[in-house]
Amino acid sequence: MHVFKRPQSIRRKLPLFITGLLFTVVTAFSWLAYSQLASALLATAGLRVIAVSQRLATAFAESDIRLRRDGTPLSRDSSLTRVLLRPGESRFTAAQKVLDAERARNKKQVVVLELYDRRGARVLLSEASGSRSAALAGRAPMIGLFAGQSLVGPLLASGDTIFTETRLPILGAADDTLGYLREFTSVSSSDQSGQLIRSLIGSQAVLLVGNADGSVWTDLTTQLEGPRGAGAPGTVKETTGADGTRWIGAVTAVPHIPWLVWVALPRTAVIAQAREFLYRIGVIAIALIVLGTLAATILSARMVAPLVDVTHAAEGIAAGDYSRRVAVARDDEIGRLATTFNVMASGIQLATANLEHQRVELELQQVELETSNHELQQTLLLATKAREAAEHARIRSTAVLAASLDCIITIDQRGFVVEFNPAAERTFGYTAAETIGKSLHELIIPPSHRAAHQRGIAHAMASGEAPVLGIRMEMPAMRADGSEFPVELAITRVPVDGPPLYTGFLRDLSKHKALEAQLQQSQKMDAVGRLAGGVAHDFNNILTVILSYTELLLADSNGNGSLRADIGHVRTAAERAAALTRQLLAFSRKQVMHPTVLDMNVVVGELHAMLGRVIREDVLLETKLGGGIWPVCVDRSQLEQVLMNLAVNARDAMPDGGSLLIETANVELDAAYVAHHTGAMPGNHVALSVTDTGTGMDAATCERIFEPFFTTKAPGKGTGLGLSTVYGIVKQSGGSIWVYSEPGHGTSFKVYFPRHDGSVDEALPAAKEPIAAQQEATVLLVEDDDAVRAATRRILERCGYSVVEAPEAEKALDLLRADEIHFDVVLTDAVMPGMSGLELAELLAAERPDLPLVLVSGYTEDAINRGGPLAPNAVFLEKPFTVHALSRTIADVLSRVERQPS
Repeated sequence: MHVFKRPQSIRRKLPLFITGLLFTVVTAFSWLAYSQLASALLATAGLRVIAVSQRLATAFAESDIRLRRDGTPLSRDSSLTRVLLRPGESRFTAAQKVLDAERARNKKQVVVLELYDRRGARVLLSEASGSRSAALAGRAPMIGLFAGQSLVGPLLASGDTIFTETRLPILGAADDTLGYLREFTSVSSSDQSGQLIRSLIGSQAVLLVGNADGSVWTDLTTQLEGPRGAGAPGTVKETTGADGTRWIGAVTAVPHIPWLVWVALPRTAVIAQAREFLYRIGVIAIALIVLGTLAATILSARMVAPLVDVTHAAEGIAAGDYSRRVAVARDDEIGRLATTFNVMASGIQLATANLEHQRVELELQQVELETSNHELQQTLLLATKAREAAEHARIRSTAVLAASLDCIITIDQRGFVVEFNPAAERTFGYTAAETIGKSLHELIIPPSHRAAHQRGIAHAMASGEAPVLGIRMEMPAMRADGSEFPVELAITRVPVDGPPLYTGFLRDLSKHKALEAQLQQSQKMDAVGRLAGGVAHDFNNILTVILSYTELLLADSNGNGSLRADIGHVRTAAERAAALTRQLLAFSRKQVMHPTVLDMNVVVGELHAMLGRVIREDVLLETKLGGGIWPVCVDRSQLEQVLMNLAVNARDAMPDGGSLLIETANVELDAAYVAHHTGAMPGNHVALSVTDTGTGMDAATCERIFEPFFTTKAPGKGTGLGLSTVYGIVKQSGGSIWVYSEPGHGTSFKVYFPRHDGSVDEALPAAKEPIAAQQEATVLLVEDDDAVRAATRRILERCGYSVVEAPEAEKALDLLRADEIHFDVVLTDAVMPGMSGLELAELLAAERPDLPLVLVSGYTEDAINRGGPLAPNAVFLEKPFTVHALSRTIADVLSRVERQPS
């Protein structure tokens, strides 16, 4: 008899299978829970170290702000201000005592105190004894303030002690900076830093403060090695220390101070809670596996034993014993199996078994019918929910399409429009109804790009390559009126069943491109202006020498007519060169301006007759002056030059005649106008418009017309400086200028000057005085250019003055402070290497307010940039000057001093 072994095999394998399944599930769940908890703890720790480092950095920055705002009592000490204003032995002694007393009061922290004047020269030093103070006091003298005007400098290390350098301005009575106080202070703070960080984030956190370049790091008690690979400021970075400890830290830059703050927590401390959780869940998992194994063993025994009985009964029937029955009474699948077996084995119950079989079939059919009805109801319910979801999705999609500021267009695989949102309607000029079902490339793609567009779509459809969201490109597009404009395009494939759909997101780049072009043009004009201004400034020095010597030669050549004629030609050429430099200075906005408050209508009206003579008879000149024109503050001669240059330019643009219209009006430039015109300022302006009916210009020419030496005229017909001069005058006067032109439709220049609140000045007649006899006086001549200095000395000596030369401002100060020569006036160049003439004037205003000073320059860029008036004792003389102008200026200055009461 054959005995089956499978029941015994199932009894062994079933517990093993259930145990393995439980182990796999519990292990995976435990590791997933541990990973998520550890990630959450690390993320929380990162947020904590960032917040604490930012809080500490803010505290350091606020301390620096308070120091800059309030200063210290020492920064306003009268002994220090007196020694900086007027040095003297007794004042040095008093100031030294103040510094020593201040260091003695803070001897545990303050190591070195130094006093510097405004030029960076050290005046006094107070230092503590010992190697640390010596190491710090040997540092280089102060050259300037820290970057960003911070008063606190980088950390300094001397041995294990950390110092910081602080520079405080010494303020005068008018809050002007007289000098600086340099202080080296120990930053050691015992365990205060540890207490602070523990109170903020925990006992295991660490705090390091270091320089921005990573040269010095400290925990505010001693010097330490900085964190390795700490990452960029404001980011959390996991680092490993020299001892192998892994840290979760963040670096924050201290605003206005060249320091970095690093706060970190040990990684083991952060994830300690996760490890404890893993241990607990592991114990629970082991218990679950043991219980599961026991339950599987019991279940296997209960399931396999009845199967063994059935097997034995089957073996008996196979041997011919039809009386065998299975004695199993269970209400489950095994019991049903035993019952069926007994029925099959009983021949007597055959008819009953057939009837039972039919009854079972009817029950099964009824169950199937009920199941079918239930499935049909479920299908109908799902269909209803699907329709509701589709309707909600359609409503949301419609709202998104309507609210979007970008154009959203959906097409099918043939390129026909399926959706066209309101933004697309506004941008392209079509309605959605006009586009649905039509080819997109024929609607918005310019004809010159349609072939390439169709090839791209055909390739995508044939290859199955669908664009994905995030791929962006620029391309030309076309509006309903046929005008082209640039757009930015992003395409994505819509995830739908059936044929594919594609959605394009388009953004109009017209305004963006226009602003980019205006910005590039402005930057180019500024760069060329700086170059032209520098060339004109140096050229003015040369012209000063030429004009000075030609006037001296003319004065000495009374009896030689041919020589005087030759010299006159040289002077005429030099004057023409001077006029050219004035045009360069006008373009570069560095010429000397003499603005007055005037009425634009008056200037245009008085210049009307002159303009009529400049233009030809075949050009009709018209003026349209607005009523109630606001006053403007500009240089009248420069304004006249603007009008003259624009009129001449318009005349040349109308070779066959035409009309020239000059208009004035009050306008207000709003934010929308300023946003599309780089360099314009919002507010009330007076507009000056010059419009002609000439040949006009294309866009490329309009972009370059204000460049110096650019001209569309034939060689020898123009210098290319007319419109660049107009541009410079307008910009230096605080205004703006724009050109509007098309080929064949004329040109219109629009100039906007800001409204001035003052009243119109009355013009005074100019008086030209000859060289007058001079009284005896000594002039201190300060000029860095040797040729200009020699020519100026010749003129002054010819006028009868005694002259002492100084090639630089520092030498002039030494001569004045030595008090060996009595000087009646100082004549100095305004722009020089090192200390400029403007700085010399400020010093003399404080030290020698009674000594008059004459500033000479081709332009006063420094004075203009400061936006303030000249020193009270100073007058200005423009280069290139004449002998008459120089002698008259010196005489006026000396006569003004004589008229002052003694």
